[in-house]
Amino acid sequence: MWNVVSDGPEKPKTSELAWELMLRDYPFSSYWEWDMLDEIFPQPSSVTERTFVPNIESDEEYKNLSVENLKEKSLLDRCITLRERLILELQYNEASNGNHLDHQSVTLCAGGPQDPKGLSVAGIAFRKEVDGGFRLDSWDIKYSYDHVRARIANE
Repeated sequence: MWNVVSDGPEKPKTSELAWELMLRDYPFSSYWEWDMLDEIFPQPSSVTERTFVPNIESDEEYKNLSVENLKEKSLLDRCITLRERLILELQYNEASNGNHLDHQSVTLCAGGPQDPKGLSVAGIAFRKEVDGGFRLDSWDIKYSYDHVRARIANE
């Protein structure tokens, strides 16, 4: 299992975690402006710790599920957050000598805060074939795609 600890408010901001990926020489682009990352995806008020199945690609069994579908299945609270996904990427990158997660899929970061408009959710993937970097995108909560998949924390 992969253990992800998301530190409380005194630890790195969401934008700082994304910046850390850029410092490792990987382009990082985002649907949201840098200052909005911290506003929309704030640090948790306390330390959280969850475990995830150690899959390089996001969980196959959760493809073609929208945020609304995940909510209907009572899985939304167990979905990985954007902060957890960034922390997981940094941990995996360091432990695997520079490798990345999600080459063929996109992790749907449906856990935690959503865009204030209530219409979008974050997704992140490493896209070597496109630009050799990370892309943080937004999707409507009603849409599902076979390449966009949730990572669900173990109970």
